[in-house]
Amino acid sequence: MARKGAVKLTRPLVNIKVPATLQAVLASRIDRLPPTEKELLQTLAVIGREFPFQLIREVREKSQADLDRSLSALQSGEFIYEQPAFPDPEYVFKHALTQEVTYNSVLIERRKVLHDRAGAAIESLYASRLDEHLEELAHHYSRSDNTYKAVEYLRLASTQALKQSHHTEAIARARAAMELLPKITSESDRRDEEFSLQLNLGMASMPVLGYAAPEVGDALERAAVLARQNRPGQPTFATIGGLYAFHISRANLRRANQLADEMLQIAATEKNDALAIEAHFALGASLFWLARFGESLEHLNLGSVVRPGLSPVNIVGADTPAFAWAYQASCLWQLGFPDEAAKMCSRALSRADSLNHPFSAATARLNAVEAVLHIDPQLAQQEAERIIEISVEHGFRFQEAVGRIYRNMAIFDQLADPNVLTELGALIRGLAEFGARLSLPIHWAALAKGYGEIGAPEQGLTLVDEVLTAIERNSEYQMKAELYRLKGQLLLLQKQSNSEEAEQWFRTAIDLARGQQAKSWELRAATSLAQLLKKLSRRDEARNLIARIYNWFTEGFDTADLKNAKALLEELSTP
Repeated sequence: MARKGAVKLTRPLVNIKVPATLQAVLASRIDRLPPTEKELLQTLAVIGREFPFQLIREVREKSQADLDRSLSALQSGEFIYEQPAFPDPEYVFKHALTQEVTYNSVLIERRKVLHDRAGAAIESLYASRLDEHLEELAHHYSRSDNTYKAVEYLRLASTQALKQSHHTEAIARARAAMELLPKITSESDRRDEEFSLQLNLGMASMPVLGYAAPEVGDALERAAVLARQNRPGQPTFATIGGLYAFHISRANLRRANQLADEMLQIAATEKNDALAIEAHFALGASLFWLARFGESLEHLNLGSVVRPGLSPVNIVGADTPAFAWAYQASCLWQLGFPDEAAKMCSRALSRADSLNHPFSAATARLNAVEAVLHIDPQLAQQEAERIIEISVEHGFRFQEAVGRIYRNMAIFDQLADPNVLTELGALIRGLAEFGARLSLPIHWAALAKGYGEIGAPEQGLTLVDEVLTAIERNSEYQMKAELYRLKGQLLLLQKQSNSEEAEQWFRTAIDLARGQQAKSWELRAATSLAQLLKKLSRRDEARNLIARIYNWFTEGFDTADLKNAKALLEELSTP
Protein backbone atom coordinates (compact mmCIF):
# COMPACT_ATOMS: atom_id res chain seq x y z
CA MET A 1 0.00 0.00 0.00
CA ALA A 2 1.30 3.51 -0.93
CA ARG A 3 1.12 6.42 1.51
CA LYS A 4 2.64 9.86 0.92
CA GLY A 5 5.02 8.55 -1.73
CA ALA A 6 6.09 5.53 0.34
CA VAL A 7 5.21 1.89 -0.29
CA LYS A 8 4.30 -0.43 2.53
CA LEU A 9 3.37 -4.12 2.20
CA THR A 10 0.16 -5.10 3.92
CA ARG A 11 0.91 -8.85 3.61
CA PRO A 12 3.97 -10.94 2.92
CA LEU A 13 5.22 -10.84 -0.68
CA VAL A 14 5.08 -14.63 -0.96
CA ASN A 15 1.32 -14.50 -0.43
CA ILE A 16 0.77 -12.09 -3.37
CA LYS A 17 -0.10 -14.03 -6.53
CA VAL A 18 1.32 -12.36 -9.66
CA PRO A 19 0.18 -13.82 -12.99
CA ALA A 20 3.13 -15.44 -14.76
CA THR A 21 2.13 -14.40 -18.28
CA LEU A 22 0.15 -11.83 -20.19
CA GLN A 23 -2.39 -14.56 -20.99
CA ALA A 24 -2.90 -15.11 -17.30
CA VAL A 25 -3.39 -11.37 -16.74
CA LEU A 26 -6.05 -11.30 -19.46
CA ALA A 27 -7.72 -14.44 -18.15
CA SER A 28 -7.89 -12.88 -14.71
CA ARG A 29 -9.46 -9.68 -16.08
CA ILE A 30 -12.00 -11.65 -18.12
CA ASP A 31 -12.88 -13.79 -15.11
CA ARG A 32 -13.65 -10.68 -13.03
CA LEU A 33 -16.19 -9.34 -15.55
CA PRO A 34 -19.87 -9.35 -14.59
CA PRO A 35 -21.58 -12.55 -15.88
CA THR A 36 -23.52 -10.78 -18.65
CA GLU A 37 -20.45 -9.03 -20.05
CA LYS A 38 -18.26 -12.11 -19.71
CA GLU A 39 -20.82 -14.23 -21.56
CA LEU A 40 -21.05 -11.64 -24.34
CA LEU A 41 -17.26 -11.39 -24.65
CA GLN A 42 -17.04 -15.16 -24.93
CA THR A 43 -19.74 -15.16 -27.64
CA LEU A 44 -17.84 -12.48 -29.55
CA ALA A 45 -14.63 -14.50 -29.32
CA VAL A 46 -16.38 -17.45 -30.95
CA ILE A 47 -17.80 -15.25 -33.72
CA GLY A 48 -14.33 -14.00 -34.64
CA ARG A 49 -11.89 -11.12 -34.43
CA GLU A 50 -14.37 -8.76 -36.09
CA PHE A 51 -18.15 -8.87 -35.77
CA PRO A 52 -20.95 -6.69 -37.21
CA PHE A 53 -23.64 -5.59 -34.80
CA GLN A 54 -26.36 -7.43 -36.75
CA LEU A 55 -24.54 -10.72 -36.35
CA ILE A 56 -23.98 -10.16 -32.63
CA ARG A 57 -27.69 -9.46 -32.17
CA GLU A 58 -28.67 -12.57 -34.16
CA VAL A 59 -26.40 -14.87 -32.15
CA ARG A 60 -26.91 -13.27 -28.75
CA GLU A 61 -30.73 -12.97 -28.83
CA LYS A 62 -30.83 -10.11 -26.31
CA SER A 63 -32.66 -6.80 -26.47
CA GLN A 64 -30.79 -4.00 -28.19
CA ALA A 65 -30.70 -1.96 -24.98
CA ASP A 66 -29.05 -4.81 -23.03
CA LEU A 67 -26.66 -5.46 -25.87
CA ASP A 68 -25.71 -1.77 -26.17
CA ARG A 69 -24.97 -1.58 -22.43
CA SER A 70 -22.77 -4.69 -22.48
CA LEU A 71 -20.91 -3.61 -25.61
CA SER A 72 -20.32 -0.18 -24.11
CA ALA A 73 -18.93 -1.76 -20.93
CA LEU A 74 -16.58 -4.00 -22.92
CA GLN A 75 -15.38 -0.96 -24.88
CA SER A 76 -14.77 0.93 -21.64
CA GLY A 77 -12.77 -2.02 -20.38
CA GLU A 78 -10.73 -1.85 -23.63
CA PHE A 79 -11.57 -5.40 -24.64
CA ILE A 80 -13.13 -4.31 -27.93
CA TYR A 81 -13.54 -1.14 -29.95
CA GLU A 82 -16.15 0.09 -32.39
CA GLN A 83 -15.41 1.01 -35.99
CA PRO A 84 -17.87 2.80 -38.30
CA ALA A 85 -19.58 0.70 -40.95
CA PHE A 86 -22.76 0.80 -43.00
CA PRO A 87 -25.57 0.13 -42.20
CA ASP A 88 -24.57 -0.96 -38.67
CA PRO A 89 -21.35 -0.49 -36.72
CA GLU A 90 -18.76 -3.28 -36.44
CA TYR A 91 -16.73 -4.25 -33.40
CA VAL A 92 -13.19 -5.57 -33.24
CA PHE A 93 -11.15 -7.16 -30.46
CA LYS A 94 -8.51 -4.65 -29.43
CA HIS A 95 -5.86 -7.38 -29.41
CA ALA A 96 -5.83 -10.79 -31.07
CA LEU A 97 -4.53 -12.25 -27.81
CA THR A 98 -7.66 -11.03 -26.01
CA GLN A 99 -9.83 -12.99 -28.44
CA GLU A 100 -7.62 -16.08 -28.10
CA VAL A 101 -7.67 -16.08 -24.30
CA THR A 102 -11.42 -15.42 -24.20
CA TYR A 103 -12.10 -18.18 -26.73
CA ASN A 104 -10.07 -20.66 -24.67
CA SER A 105 -12.11 -19.78 -21.60
CA VAL A 106 -15.29 -21.10 -23.23
CA LEU A 107 -16.18 -24.69 -22.36
CA ILE A 108 -15.90 -26.97 -25.40
CA GLU A 109 -19.56 -27.98 -25.48
CA ARG A 110 -20.76 -24.39 -25.20
CA ARG A 111 -18.21 -23.39 -27.85
CA LYS A 112 -19.79 -25.88 -30.27
CA VAL A 113 -23.25 -24.46 -29.60
CA LEU A 114 -22.05 -20.91 -30.19
CA HIS A 115 -20.31 -21.86 -33.44
CA ASP A 116 -23.53 -23.51 -34.62
CA ARG A 117 -25.50 -20.37 -33.74
CA ALA A 118 -22.96 -18.18 -35.55
CA GLY A 119 -23.25 -20.35 -38.67
CA ALA A 120 -27.05 -20.24 -38.57
CA ALA A 121 -26.98 -16.46 -38.05
CA ILE A 122 -24.73 -15.96 -41.10
CA GLU A 123 -27.05 -18.15 -43.18
CA SER A 124 -30.03 -16.08 -42.07
CA LEU A 125 -28.46 -12.64 -42.50
CA TYR A 126 -26.70 -13.29 -45.81
CA ALA A 127 -29.04 -15.82 -47.43
CA SER A 128 -28.88 -14.07 -50.81
CA ARG A 129 -25.06 -13.94 -50.93
CA LEU A 130 -23.74 -16.95 -49.08
CA ASP A 131 -20.89 -17.26 -51.60
CA GLU A 132 -19.29 -14.26 -49.89
CA HIS A 133 -19.31 -16.05 -46.52
CA LEU A 134 -18.35 -19.65 -47.32
CA GLU A 135 -15.09 -19.48 -45.38
CA GLU A 136 -16.87 -18.21 -42.26
CA LEU A 137 -19.60 -20.83 -42.56
CA ALA A 138 -17.06 -23.60 -43.05
CA HIS A 139 -15.11 -22.31 -40.04
CA HIS A 140 -18.10 -22.21 -37.70
CA TYR A 141 -19.83 -25.43 -38.70
CA SER A 142 -16.60 -27.43 -38.68
CA ARG A 143 -16.23 -26.43 -35.02
CA SER A 144 -19.80 -27.35 -34.17
CA ASP A 145 -21.56 -30.71 -33.99
CA ASN A 146 -23.33 -30.05 -37.31
CA THR A 147 -21.07 -32.30 -39.39
CA TYR A 148 -23.25 -32.33 -42.48
CA LYS A 149 -23.15 -28.54 -42.84
CA ALA A 150 -19.46 -28.47 -41.96
CA VAL A 151 -18.68 -30.83 -44.84
CA GLU A 152 -21.06 -29.00 -47.18
CA TYR A 153 -19.51 -25.58 -46.60
CA LEU A 154 -15.93 -26.88 -46.61
CA ARG A 155 -16.68 -28.49 -49.97
CA LEU A 156 -18.25 -25.29 -51.31
CA ALA A 157 -15.30 -23.25 -50.03
CA SER A 158 -12.94 -25.71 -51.72
CA THR A 159 -14.81 -25.42 -55.01
CA GLN A 160 -14.78 -21.63 -54.81
CA ALA A 161 -11.04 -21.55 -54.10
CA LEU A 162 -10.42 -23.88 -57.04
CA LYS A 163 -12.33 -21.61 -59.42
CA GLN A 164 -10.31 -18.63 -58.17
CA SER A 165 -6.98 -20.47 -58.71
CA HIS A 166 -6.35 -20.59 -54.94
CA HIS A 167 -5.28 -24.20 -55.21
CA THR A 168 -3.56 -24.60 -51.83
CA GLU A 169 -6.67 -23.35 -50.05
CA ALA A 170 -8.86 -25.65 -52.14
CA ILE A 171 -6.77 -28.64 -51.10
CA ALA A 172 -6.84 -27.64 -47.42
CA ARG A 173 -10.65 -27.25 -47.39
CA ALA A 174 -11.18 -30.55 -49.21
CA ARG A 175 -8.88 -32.43 -46.83
CA ALA A 176 -10.58 -30.89 -43.79
CA ALA A 177 -13.96 -32.03 -45.12
CA MET A 178 -12.62 -35.52 -45.87
CA GLU A 179 -11.59 -35.89 -42.22
CA LEU A 180 -15.18 -35.20 -41.16
CA LEU A 181 -16.81 -37.52 -43.71
CA PRO A 182 -16.91 -40.64 -41.47
CA LYS A 183 -19.21 -38.73 -39.08
CA ILE A 184 -21.94 -38.42 -41.74
CA THR A 185 -24.31 -41.29 -41.00
CA SER A 186 -26.17 -41.43 -44.34
CA GLU A 187 -24.19 -43.59 -46.76
CA SER A 188 -25.66 -41.91 -49.86
CA ASP A 189 -24.90 -38.42 -48.49
CA ARG A 190 -21.40 -39.54 -47.58
CA ARG A 191 -20.79 -40.89 -51.10
CA ASP A 192 -22.15 -37.72 -52.71
CA GLU A 193 -19.87 -35.49 -50.66
CA GLU A 194 -16.86 -37.75 -51.09
CA PHE A 195 -17.25 -37.71 -54.87
CA SER A 196 -17.15 -33.90 -55.02
CA LEU A 197 -14.32 -33.66 -52.51
CA GLN A 198 -12.13 -36.24 -54.27
CA LEU A 199 -12.71 -34.46 -57.57
CA ASN A 200 -11.78 -31.10 -56.00
CA LEU A 201 -8.74 -32.62 -54.33
CA GLY A 202 -7.51 -34.15 -57.58
CA MET A 203 -8.08 -31.05 -59.70
CA ALA A 204 -6.61 -28.63 -57.14
CA SER A 205 -3.54 -30.81 -56.62
CA MET A 206 -2.63 -30.69 -60.32
CA PRO A 207 -1.24 -27.13 -60.33
CA VAL A 208 0.44 -27.51 -56.93
CA LEU A 209 1.91 -31.02 -57.18
CA GLY A 210 1.83 -31.55 -60.94
CA TYR A 211 -0.64 -33.45 -63.12
CA ALA A 212 1.18 -36.73 -62.58
CA ALA A 213 1.46 -36.63 -58.79
CA PRO A 214 0.28 -39.87 -57.09
CA GLU A 215 -2.09 -37.82 -54.91
CA VAL A 216 -3.84 -36.61 -58.08
CA GLY A 217 -4.25 -40.16 -59.40
CA ASP A 218 -5.46 -41.54 -56.06
CA ALA A 219 -8.13 -38.84 -55.67
CA LEU A 220 -9.39 -39.08 -59.23
CA GLU A 221 -9.42 -42.88 -59.37
CA ARG A 222 -11.64 -42.90 -56.27
CA ALA A 223 -13.83 -40.14 -57.72
CA ALA A 224 -14.19 -42.18 -60.93
CA VAL A 225 -15.37 -45.23 -58.97
CA LEU A 226 -18.03 -43.13 -57.24
CA ALA A 227 -19.01 -41.36 -60.46
CA ARG A 228 -19.51 -44.53 -62.46
CA GLN A 229 -21.76 -45.97 -59.73
CA ASN A 230 -24.61 -43.50 -60.02
CA ARG A 231 -23.51 -40.21 -61.58
CA PRO A 232 -23.98 -40.45 -65.34
CA GLY A 233 -23.38 -37.50 -67.59
CA GLN A 234 -21.43 -34.42 -66.62
CA PRO A 235 -20.13 -35.60 -63.19
CA THR A 236 -18.66 -38.75 -64.72
CA PHE A 237 -17.32 -36.74 -67.66
CA ALA A 238 -15.49 -34.31 -65.34
CA THR A 239 -13.92 -37.16 -63.41
CA ILE A 240 -12.86 -39.07 -66.52
CA GLY A 241 -11.42 -35.81 -67.82
CA GLY A 242 -9.32 -35.39 -64.69
CA LEU A 243 -8.11 -38.98 -64.94
CA TYR A 244 -7.25 -38.34 -68.58
CA ALA A 245 -5.03 -35.41 -67.53
CA PHE A 246 -3.31 -37.60 -64.94
CA HIS A 247 -2.59 -40.42 -67.39
CA ILE A 248 -1.51 -38.26 -70.30
CA SER A 249 0.96 -36.38 -68.11
CA ARG A 250 2.48 -39.72 -67.10
CA ALA A 251 2.68 -40.57 -70.83
CA ASN A 252 0.20 -43.43 -70.41
CA LEU A 253 -0.99 -42.53 -73.88
CA ARG A 254 -3.02 -45.62 -74.72
CA ARG A 255 -4.96 -45.24 -71.47
CA ALA A 256 -5.38 -41.50 -72.06
CA ASN A 257 -6.68 -42.14 -75.55
CA GLN A 258 -9.23 -44.66 -74.19
CA LEU A 259 -10.41 -42.11 -71.62
CA ALA A 260 -10.74 -39.43 -74.33
CA ASP A 261 -12.88 -41.82 -76.39
CA GLU A 262 -15.04 -42.45 -73.30
CA MET A 263 -15.46 -38.70 -72.86
CA LEU A 264 -16.56 -38.35 -76.47
CA GLN A 265 -19.12 -41.13 -75.97
CA ILE A 266 -20.53 -39.43 -72.86
CA ALA A 267 -20.78 -36.11 -74.72
CA ALA A 268 -22.65 -37.81 -77.57
CA THR A 269 -25.04 -39.60 -75.18
CA GLU A 270 -25.74 -36.35 -73.32
CA LYS A 271 -26.02 -34.39 -76.61
CA ASN A 272 -23.92 -31.75 -74.89
CA ASP A 273 -21.86 -29.50 -77.19
CA ALA A 274 -19.78 -28.11 -74.32
CA LEU A 275 -18.69 -31.61 -73.28
CA ALA A 276 -18.01 -32.48 -76.92
CA ILE A 277 -15.57 -29.55 -77.19
CA GLU A 278 -13.64 -30.82 -74.15
CA ALA A 279 -13.63 -34.40 -75.46
CA HIS A 280 -12.37 -33.39 -78.91
CA PHE A 281 -9.60 -31.37 -77.29
CA ALA A 282 -8.58 -34.34 -75.12
CA LEU A 283 -8.58 -36.72 -78.07
CA GLY A 284 -6.64 -34.24 -80.20
CA ALA A 285 -3.97 -33.88 -77.53
CA SER A 286 -3.45 -37.62 -77.04
CA LEU A 287 -3.33 -38.19 -80.81
CA PHE A 288 -0.67 -35.49 -81.08
CA TRP A 289 1.69 -37.37 -78.77
CA LEU A 290 0.92 -40.58 -80.64
CA ALA A 291 2.21 -38.74 -83.76
CA ARG A 292 -1.12 -38.97 -85.55
CA PHE A 293 -0.83 -35.31 -86.47
CA GLY A 294 -3.50 -35.07 -89.18
CA GLU A 295 -6.17 -36.68 -86.98
CA SER A 296 -5.00 -34.64 -84.03
CA LEU A 297 -5.48 -31.35 -85.88
CA GLU A 298 -9.04 -32.32 -86.88
CA HIS A 299 -10.03 -32.97 -83.26
CA LEU A 300 -8.18 -29.90 -81.97
CA ASN A 301 -10.11 -27.75 -84.45
CA LEU A 302 -13.34 -29.08 -82.91
CA GLY A 303 -11.92 -28.65 -79.41
CA SER A 304 -10.96 -24.98 -79.80
CA VAL A 305 -14.46 -23.59 -80.37
CA VAL A 306 -15.16 -20.50 -78.28
CA ARG A 307 -18.74 -20.59 -76.99
CA PRO A 308 -20.24 -17.51 -75.28
CA GLY A 309 -21.00 -18.27 -71.65
CA LEU A 310 -18.91 -21.43 -71.60
CA SER A 311 -16.64 -21.72 -68.57
CA PRO A 312 -13.04 -21.03 -69.62
CA VAL A 313 -11.66 -23.74 -67.35
CA ASN A 314 -11.48 -27.21 -68.82
CA ILE A 315 -10.74 -30.74 -67.64
CA VAL A 316 -7.11 -29.94 -66.87
CA GLY A 317 -7.88 -26.68 -65.08
CA ALA A 318 -6.86 -24.42 -67.97
CA ASP A 319 -8.72 -22.62 -70.74
CA THR A 320 -9.78 -25.07 -73.45
CA PRO A 321 -9.46 -22.84 -76.56
CA ALA A 322 -6.06 -21.44 -75.48
CA PHE A 323 -4.77 -24.92 -74.70
CA ALA A 324 -6.17 -26.36 -77.95
CA TRP A 325 -4.68 -23.53 -80.03
CA ALA A 326 -1.28 -24.12 -78.41
CA TYR A 327 -1.50 -27.79 -79.37
CA GLN A 328 -2.65 -26.80 -82.86
CA ALA A 329 0.46 -24.66 -83.20
CA SER A 330 2.68 -27.68 -82.52
CA CYS A 331 0.61 -29.80 -84.93
CA LEU A 332 0.84 -27.20 -87.67
CA TRP A 333 4.61 -27.00 -87.29
CA GLN A 334 4.89 -30.77 -87.51
CA LEU A 335 2.69 -30.80 -90.62
CA GLY A 336 4.90 -28.22 -92.32
CA PHE A 337 3.13 -24.88 -91.73
CA PRO A 338 5.50 -22.82 -89.53
CA ASP A 339 3.89 -19.44 -90.26
CA GLU A 340 0.45 -20.77 -89.39
CA ALA A 341 1.96 -22.31 -86.25
CA ALA A 342 3.41 -18.94 -85.19
CA LYS A 343 0.03 -17.25 -85.69
CA MET A 344 -1.70 -19.95 -83.66
CA CYS A 345 0.84 -19.56 -80.85
CA SER A 346 0.14 -15.84 -80.73
CA ARG A 347 -3.59 -16.51 -80.69
CA ALA A 348 -3.27 -19.00 -77.82
CA LEU A 349 -1.14 -16.70 -75.69
CA SER A 350 -3.32 -13.64 -76.32
CA ARG A 351 -6.39 -15.51 -75.15
CA ALA A 352 -4.65 -17.04 -72.14
CA ASP A 353 -3.41 -13.62 -71.02
CA SER A 354 -6.84 -12.01 -71.47
CA LEU A 355 -8.64 -14.32 -69.04
CA ASN A 356 -7.07 -13.24 -65.75
CA HIS A 357 -6.57 -16.95 -65.07
CA PRO A 358 -2.90 -17.51 -64.15
CA PHE A 359 -2.96 -21.28 -64.54
CA SER A 360 -4.20 -20.95 -68.12
CA ALA A 361 -1.55 -18.34 -68.87
CA ALA A 362 1.23 -20.62 -67.61
CA THR A 363 -0.06 -23.94 -68.93
CA ALA A 364 -1.02 -22.82 -72.45
CA ARG A 365 2.47 -21.32 -72.73
CA LEU A 366 4.10 -24.69 -72.03
CA ASN A 367 2.57 -26.15 -75.19
CA ALA A 368 3.03 -22.98 -77.21
CA VAL A 369 6.74 -22.81 -76.36
CA GLU A 370 7.26 -26.29 -77.80
CA ALA A 371 6.25 -24.90 -81.20
CA VAL A 372 8.00 -21.54 -80.75
CA LEU A 373 11.33 -23.27 -80.04
CA HIS A 374 11.42 -24.52 -83.63
CA ILE A 375 10.53 -21.11 -85.06
CA ASP A 376 12.14 -18.42 -82.88
CA PRO A 377 14.41 -19.51 -79.95
CA GLN A 378 14.69 -15.93 -78.66
CA LEU A 379 10.90 -15.59 -78.40
CA ALA A 380 10.76 -19.06 -76.83
CA GLN A 381 13.17 -17.88 -74.14
CA GLN A 382 10.98 -14.84 -73.40
CA GLU A 383 7.86 -16.98 -73.11
CA ALA A 384 9.66 -19.50 -70.90
CA GLU A 385 10.68 -16.63 -68.60
CA ARG A 386 7.02 -15.63 -68.42
CA ILE A 387 6.04 -19.19 -67.48
CA ILE A 388 8.56 -19.11 -64.63
CA GLU A 389 7.37 -15.68 -63.45
CA ILE A 390 3.68 -16.68 -63.34
CA SER A 391 4.45 -20.05 -61.76
CA VAL A 392 6.64 -18.65 -58.99
CA GLU A 393 3.99 -16.06 -58.13
CA HIS A 394 1.17 -18.61 -57.93
CA GLY A 395 2.97 -21.72 -56.69
CA PHE A 396 2.73 -23.79 -59.91
CA ARG A 397 5.78 -25.92 -59.16
CA PHE A 398 5.51 -28.26 -62.14
CA GLN A 399 4.99 -25.44 -64.65
CA GLU A 400 7.94 -23.59 -63.13
CA ALA A 401 10.18 -26.65 -63.48
CA VAL A 402 9.25 -27.20 -67.13
CA GLY A 403 9.54 -23.47 -67.85
CA ARG A 404 13.14 -23.56 -66.63
CA ILE A 405 13.85 -26.52 -68.92
CA TYR A 406 12.49 -24.68 -71.95
CA ARG A 407 14.39 -21.53 -71.02
CA ASN A 408 17.66 -23.47 -70.99
CA MET A 409 16.79 -25.22 -74.25
CA ALA A 410 16.14 -21.84 -75.90
CA ILE A 411 19.34 -20.31 -74.49
CA PHE A 412 21.44 -23.25 -75.67
CA ASP A 413 19.90 -23.01 -79.14
CA GLN A 414 21.24 -19.46 -79.32
CA LEU A 415 24.59 -20.09 -77.65
CA ALA A 416 26.02 -23.61 -77.20
CA ASP A 417 27.28 -23.04 -73.64
CA PRO A 418 28.32 -26.27 -71.81
CA ASN A 419 27.25 -24.75 -68.48
CA VAL A 420 23.73 -24.22 -69.82
CA LEU A 421 23.71 -27.83 -70.98
CA THR A 422 24.81 -29.08 -67.56
CA GLU A 423 22.02 -27.12 -65.90
CA LEU A 424 19.54 -28.41 -68.47
CA GLY A 425 20.44 -32.01 -67.61
CA ALA A 426 19.97 -31.32 -63.89
CA LEU A 427 16.59 -29.68 -64.51
CA ILE A 428 15.36 -32.59 -66.63
CA ARG A 429 16.41 -35.11 -63.98
CA GLY A 430 14.72 -32.98 -61.30
CA LEU A 431 11.44 -33.23 -63.16
CA ALA A 432 11.23 -36.88 -62.12
CA GLU A 433 9.96 -35.83 -58.67
CA PHE A 434 6.64 -34.85 -60.26
CA GLY A 435 6.15 -38.26 -61.88
CA ALA A 436 5.47 -36.57 -65.24
CA ARG A 437 6.92 -38.29 -68.29
CA LEU A 438 5.08 -36.58 -71.14
CA SER A 439 7.41 -34.40 -73.26
CA LEU A 440 10.52 -36.06 -71.82
CA PRO A 441 11.60 -37.19 -75.31
CA ILE A 442 11.63 -33.51 -76.33
CA HIS A 443 13.82 -32.61 -73.36
CA TRP A 444 16.19 -35.58 -73.72
CA ALA A 445 16.51 -34.98 -77.48
CA ALA A 446 17.58 -31.38 -76.80
CA LEU A 447 20.15 -32.65 -74.31
CA ALA A 448 21.43 -35.32 -76.71
CA LYS A 449 21.76 -32.76 -79.51
CA GLY A 450 23.63 -30.49 -77.12
CA TYR A 451 26.12 -33.21 -76.22
CA GLY A 452 26.91 -33.54 -79.91
CA GLU A 453 27.47 -29.80 -80.22
CA ILE A 454 29.93 -29.65 -77.31
CA GLY A 455 31.93 -32.65 -78.56
CA ALA A 456 30.44 -35.47 -76.51
CA PRO A 457 28.44 -37.46 -79.10
CA GLU A 458 28.80 -40.76 -77.20
CA GLN A 459 26.79 -39.32 -74.29
CA GLY A 460 24.20 -38.12 -76.77
CA LEU A 461 23.93 -41.55 -78.38
CA THR A 462 23.42 -43.22 -75.01
CA LEU A 463 20.56 -40.80 -74.28
CA VAL A 464 18.93 -41.32 -77.69
CA ASP A 465 18.99 -45.10 -77.28
CA GLU A 466 17.42 -44.81 -73.80
CA VAL A 467 14.66 -42.54 -75.08
CA LEU A 468 13.92 -44.72 -78.10
CA THR A 469 13.49 -47.69 -75.76
CA ALA A 470 11.25 -45.68 -73.43
CA ILE A 471 8.90 -44.39 -76.12
CA GLU A 472 8.15 -47.91 -77.29
CA ARG A 473 6.64 -48.60 -73.86
CA ASN A 474 4.13 -45.76 -74.02
CA SER A 475 3.85 -45.02 -77.78
CA GLU A 476 4.93 -41.38 -77.44
CA TYR A 477 6.04 -41.23 -81.07
CA GLN A 478 5.86 -37.46 -81.57
CA MET A 479 9.69 -37.17 -81.50
CA LYS A 480 10.57 -40.57 -82.93
CA ALA A 481 11.58 -39.40 -86.41
CA GLU A 482 13.74 -36.63 -84.94
CA LEU A 483 15.39 -39.09 -82.56
CA TYR A 484 16.29 -41.32 -85.52
CA ARG A 485 17.80 -38.29 -87.27
CA LEU A 486 19.70 -37.30 -84.13
CA LYS A 487 21.15 -40.79 -83.88
CA GLY A 488 22.50 -40.51 -87.41
CA GLN A 489 23.88 -37.03 -86.69
CA LEU A 490 25.63 -38.17 -83.50
CA LEU A 491 27.12 -41.19 -85.25
CA LEU A 492 28.77 -38.84 -87.75
CA LEU A 493 30.26 -36.76 -84.92
CA GLN A 494 32.12 -39.68 -83.40
CA LYS A 495 35.85 -40.04 -84.01
CA GLN A 496 35.19 -43.34 -85.73
CA SER A 497 32.16 -42.14 -87.68
CA ASN A 498 30.04 -44.64 -89.60
CA SER A 499 28.49 -42.97 -92.64
CA GLU A 500 26.66 -46.09 -93.77
CA GLU A 501 24.90 -46.54 -90.46
CA ALA A 502 24.17 -42.82 -90.23
CA GLU A 503 22.65 -42.85 -93.73
CA GLN A 504 20.39 -45.71 -92.74
CA TRP A 505 19.14 -43.81 -89.67
CA PHE A 506 18.48 -40.70 -91.77
CA ARG A 507 16.48 -42.73 -94.30
CA THR A 508 14.52 -44.41 -91.51
CA ALA A 509 13.75 -40.97 -90.08
CA ILE A 510 12.54 -39.73 -93.48
CA ASP A 511 10.31 -42.77 -94.04
CA LEU A 512 8.78 -42.46 -90.57
CA ALA A 513 8.20 -38.70 -90.91
CA ARG A 514 6.45 -39.24 -94.25
CA GLY A 515 4.19 -41.86 -92.69
CA GLN A 516 3.30 -39.39 -89.93
CA GLN A 517 2.79 -36.47 -92.36
CA ALA A 518 5.48 -34.72 -90.31
CA LYS A 519 6.93 -32.51 -93.03
CA SER A 520 9.12 -30.48 -90.69
CA TRP A 521 10.81 -33.60 -89.31
CA GLU A 522 11.12 -34.89 -92.88
CA LEU A 523 12.81 -31.63 -93.91
CA ARG A 524 15.37 -31.90 -91.10
CA ALA A 525 16.11 -35.56 -91.81
CA ALA A 526 16.39 -34.90 -95.57
CA THR A 527 18.76 -31.98 -94.94
CA SER A 528 20.98 -34.15 -92.73
CA LEU A 529 21.01 -36.94 -95.32
CA ALA A 530 21.68 -34.53 -98.21
CA GLN A 531 24.65 -33.06 -96.34
CA LEU A 532 26.05 -36.56 -95.88
CA LEU A 533 25.44 -37.48 -99.52
CA LYS A 534 27.25 -34.32 -100.62
CA LYS A 535 30.31 -35.36 -98.59
CA LEU A 536 30.11 -38.79 -100.21
CA SER A 537 30.14 -37.11 -103.66
CA ARG A 538 26.56 -38.13 -104.39
CA ARG A 539 25.48 -34.59 -105.25
CA ASP A 540 22.68 -35.37 -107.71
CA GLU A 541 21.04 -37.73 -105.25
CA ALA A 542 21.42 -35.14 -102.50
CA ARG A 543 19.97 -32.33 -104.68
CA ASN A 544 16.94 -34.37 -105.74
CA LEU A 545 16.28 -35.39 -102.15
CA ILE A 546 16.38 -31.89 -100.68
CA ALA A 547 14.58 -30.30 -103.66
CA ARG A 548 11.63 -32.65 -103.28
CA ILE A 549 10.89 -31.74 -99.69
CA TYR A 550 11.92 -28.05 -99.95
CA ASN A 551 9.62 -27.45 -102.91
CA TRP A 552 6.70 -28.91 -100.96
CA PHE A 553 6.76 -25.97 -98.49
CA THR A 554 4.68 -22.86 -99.17
CA GLU A 555 5.57 -20.83 -96.05
CA GLY A 556 8.10 -20.44 -93.26
CA PHE A 557 11.00 -19.49 -95.50
CA ASP A 558 12.45 -17.22 -92.79
CA THR A 559 12.82 -20.12 -90.34
CA ALA A 560 16.24 -21.67 -89.72
CA ASP A 561 15.26 -25.10 -91.08
CA LEU A 562 14.12 -23.79 -94.45
CA LYS A 563 17.02 -21.33 -94.72
CA ASN A 564 19.47 -24.18 -94.15
CA ALA A 565 17.69 -26.35 -96.72
CA LYS A 566 17.66 -23.52 -99.27
CA ALA A 567 21.37 -22.79 -98.80
CA LEU A 568 22.20 -26.46 -99.23
CA LEU A 569 19.99 -26.76 -102.32
CA GLU A 570 21.66 -23.72 -103.91
CA GLU A 571 25.10 -25.15 -103.14
CA LEU A 572 24.17 -28.50 -104.65
CA SER A 573 22.69 -26.80 -107.70
CA THR A 574 25.93 -24.89 -108.40
CA PRO A 575 28.20 -26.74 -110.84
